[in-house]
Amino acid sequence: MRQLIKNLLAPKTILVLAITYSLAIVVLSLVNPNQIVLKLEFNYADKLLHLIAYFGLNLLWLITFLINSNNRKNIFKYFLFISAASIFFGIVLEFLQYGLTNYRTLDVYDALANTIGALLAFVVMFMLRIKIRELILSN
Repeated sequence: MRQLIKNLLAPKTILVLAITYSLAIVVLSLVNPNQIVLKLEFNYADKLLHLIAYFGLNLLWLITFLINSNNRKNIFKYFLFISAASIFFGIVLEFLQYGLTNYRTLDVYDALANTIGALLAFVVMFMLRIKIRELILSN
């Protein structure tokens, strides 16, 4: 299991995962929702999916930075920048849904759920950054 984690946290692997995940969010954000098989039948299921998706997005990019950077100073500033970029990414996709499709709309609450997910990932990563870096360096 440790070897699997080590392989997944390899610098190139985590970068490819982060890029692939980002592209998947773009595709899922712009495709017709009727073509998506996943159907959740409870209040605000869509918002929960947005929160989870952007938590994962920001988490992957923060881990990518942590693994690929030797910079231990100003990590808060870098984490904040990456998180802001994730939030901006979500807002841009909301506008693209409005402008490029006739089956999607711009939803402020989707953008809010995206923001909350990204901020939660920021908090989790900032609190666990030392443990994660130790895990990476110990392998």
